[in-house]
Parts: sequence; C-alpha cells; structure tokens
Amino acid sequence: MNSKRPVIILSIIGVLLVTIMLTLFQHHEKVDRYIARQDEDYCVWTDYEYSTYHDDNAPLGIVQEYTWTITDTPGRNSCIAFYLVHQYAEIYVGNELLFQLFSNEDNLLTNTIGCDWAKAYLRDTDVNQKVRILIYPVYKTSIDKIPTIYYGNHNSIASEVIESNIIIIALGIIAIIIGLAFILFVIVNIKNRELDKSIAALGAFSIFTGSWKIADTEAIPFLFDYATLLFSGIALISITLMLVAFIIFIRNQFSKRVYFYWNCVCIVGLIFCITICLLQLFGIADLRQTLSACHILIVIDILCIIITLIWEAAHHRLSAKLKMTSLCFILCSVGAAIDLLLYYISGASGNMMLCMLAFLFYVILMGYMAVKEALVLIQRGKEAKRYQHLAIHDQMTGLYNRVFWAEYIQEHKFDEKDCFIIMLDVNNLKQCNDTLGHDAGDRLLINSANLINESFHPNGIPFRMGGDEFCVILNVTSENICRSQLRRFLASVEQFNKKYADEYPVQIAYGYARYNPKTDFDFGDTLRRADKYMYQKKLEMKKA
Repeated sequence: MNSKRPVIILSIIGVLLVTIMLTLFQHHEKVDRYIARQDEDYCVWTDYEYSTYHDDNAPLGIVQEYTWTITDTPGRNSCIAFYLVHQYAEIYVGNELLFQLFSNEDNLLTNTIGCDWAKAYLRDTDVNQKVRILIYPVYKTSIDKIPTIYYGNHNSIASEVIESNIIIIALGIIAIIIGLAFILFVIVNIKNRELDKSIAALGAFSIFTGSWKIADTEAIPFLFDYATLLFSGIALISITLMLVAFIIFIRNQFSKRVYFYWNCVCIVGLIFCITICLLQLFGIADLRQTLSACHILIVIDILCIIITLIWEAAHHRLSAKLKMTSLCFILCSVGAAIDLLLYYISGASGNMMLCMLAFLFYVILMGYMAVKEALVLIQRGKEAKRYQHLAIHDQMTGLYNRVFWAEYIQEHKFDEKDCFIIMLDVNNLKQCNDTLGHDAGDRLLINSANLINESFHPNGIPFRMGGDEFCVILNVTSENICRSQLRRFLASVEQFNKKYADEYPVQIAYGYARYNPKTDFDFGDTLRRADKYMYQKKLEMKKA
C-alpha cells in the first residue's frame, strides 16, 4: 500500500472536521456575554411595523411594507440599508422618495435587477419623520425573504458587511490565484509533450469558482453601487463556464474509452452556456429564470461522474487520480449538505462556505497531483532526450557519432550538386598520449573537434567516426567553396596553435571527395575516396 495514501486521507478528514467544528462553534455557541457601551454607529433595525397589500402593478401583485418613525439619527453619514434578492424597492422618509430601484424596459435582465443594496441617506431634519420601505418581490422564491435592515453610519455598515463575507471572499481570491498559477504553469511548459494540458482546464475551473463566489457575496454590490448587474452576470455566467471547465478536466482523468462520451457532455455544456446568453440578450428569459436549468445541468454532470466512476471501477483498476476524485466528490457533497442544513436550521449560512472549502481543497489536491505527475513526466522526457542525445553523440567531443552517421546516410538523399565528404585525421595522438598522458590526448581530440565544428558551420555536419578520425558532410555547390572552407579550417588551426601555445599543437590531415551517383555505388564509395585522399595528405604532412 502506498505510504502516502493514509496521510492524504487523514489530511482531508482532518481539514473537513476542523472546518465543521469551527462553523458549528461560530453559529451555535452557547455563551452568555455582556458588553457595556457597545458601538452605536449602526444597528439592525427590527422595531418596525410590517404589512402586505395587493398591487396590480407589482410583478407578483404583492407589496411588502415596513414602517417606523425616526426618533433620532445616528449622526454623520447615516443611512438605511438592506439587501435585495430579486426584489424591487422604494424608500420614503415622510413624503420624500429617497431611493427607488426598478428594472426599466431597456434592461437586458428583463425581469429583475439581480441582487443589490437599497440605501437611503438621512439628515438631522428627518427626525420624527415616518420611514416607509416598499418591497416588490419579482419571483415567488423572494416572497419569504425578510431583509436585514441596517440603520446607522454607512462606513460602519460597510465594515460589518465586508467582515461577514471576508472568509468567502478570501477563499474566492485564493481559488483565482491557484487557477492562474495552474494556467501559467501550462503556458510556461506548453511545448512539452509530456505535460497534461488539462491542468489549464482545472485552473479555469478554479478561477470561475472563485469569481462566482466573490461576485455572489453581499459585499460586492455594497461597495460597487453601479455595477451590480455586471457582477450578477459574472456570478451566473461563471457557474456555467465553471461546469464546462470542470468537464474538460474530469474527462482526462478517465480512460480514453469514455472520451467520446465526455466530449458529448462537454458540447452539451457549451451549448447550454450559449443558449442562456442568447435567451438573455433577446429578452426571452433572464439569468435568474435559467438558474434552475443550471442546477439540473449540475445534477446531470454529477450523475455522469458517478456512472463513469462505476464503469471505470468495473472495467479498469481505478487510478490514484480517480480514487482521489471520488473521495473529494464525496467531501464536496457532504460540505454542501452541511451548509444546507445550517441554512435551514439556523438561517446563518447561505454562502455554501463548507462546499467552497471542499471544492478548493479538491482543486489544490488535484492540481498538486497533476503538477507533480507533469513534473515527473517532464523529468522523464528530459532524461529520455538526454539518453537519446548520448545515443547519437560522442560523449567526449559532443559531435555526432558513427551510429547517427549510419542513420543519417540511410534517411537522406544526396545530390551531386551540393554534397562533399571531408575526412579528417588528428596527427600525433599516440605520441601525445605516450608523452603527456591520456588527459592531454583527450584535450587534443576535444580541441580538434571544436575547430572542425566551428570551421565548417553552418554548411557542414561533423561526425566523430572513432578514435582520431572525423568526417564532415559539407553541403556546398562547388569545389571552390569546399576548398575555401578547408582554408578557413586550416587558418583556424594555425590561429589556435599560436593562441594556446601551452597546449599540444593541433595537426589534422584532411581529404575530400564529391558525391557522384554515376561512379559511386553508394555513399560509402564517396567516403572511401575521401579517406584515401586524406591518407595521402597525412603522409605528406609526416614527410614535411
């Protein structure tokens, strides 16, 4: 059994238990607490009269009214503020209309303004005036939503709203940062064939998840009064794109036999995203009305995951990724169930924080596994390239070896118009080894190889044929150019010997021949002619 597996499982269970305990303590602590002189900058106003009446002009024919009389104002920058969830609203102080929020005919969100804050700023002259708040539910699900009415300093209310949403905002930011890191990792290593590119889809899933949760908090519309429609659209569009990104990632976790099946699921998800956007743009149905369809798509995707996991378990051995996917899938479901229970029992949690934590943990864990696997594959690819390099290169000089020579002349077609063979032989290698040692002999070979490589570049391909013999396939169009290259080579040798007088002097005999398909039976005949010419030169150099 993998020794890391129990650690991973215990870590997941530990994180879940700690999160559950912290949430339970936060919402169900039984402590008697008394604090004198509490902050009076704001309060949650509950001393109002509530009534409902019928209005044919209201979206559902229902108007909810909250009224009370202002006895004093909290001071400078004081206001009345409450959160609207798919509701219209009006705020009157006396006979003066201080706030009104409705959807006009030009609004692309045809039936609702989404979720927004209603704010009415107060003055000292408003004391003893009657406050009337009229709320018009747009959907039936909004009828039973009783707003939390804040009364007091605007900045203090803002601090309270931000503080109550800070955890989910922080989780959203973390998710976005993690997603960007995954995508950046793929971009940096995009040319590596071993990399699992689906990590980018996981990154996109994390970004859309974080964007959805941040845009869906109460703090965002409080801080950005005139961008609530934008953030509502971001939240709901992020949900749909999040599903598509997740489908693309999860597809690569299964065997290739189910790729077609998951490609179809992905296409359905894309069609769904495009459809809800078109319905919105043409005023047929707004984003809120298609939310139930989004929930159905989520359920379908969950069922697809369950079915595929069962099929994989029945036909293949589940990989570590799939086992971890199954475990995290269970954790996300448990987190969502606990969040819903807390919401319905105490009404204290509506932001799916535990589910968000489980999803975030899943993204981190799967991303870690995917990146770790990718790094292993990248390292294997580098090692494979290194072994491949060693297989076709001479280890001492770095030039191509005789193995690659044989492959090269078999795979390439040569033309007599632009192909010369140059054979080269290092003189006095044995003498250098006998008098100065093999280290000096190795340096002599390396220096000779470097001079050959530099002198015939870029037209020549150099090879070490073995021992002190080298060969260059020179692609030039005439014998004059070939001789010019050889003169440049000899000049380089002479310059090297002058510059590095302490080194054993380089002396290299050479011979060349032009490939001629009419007289040469094969490329080996050309090589032999060049080799014969080289030995003639070698004898001449020894006599000199």
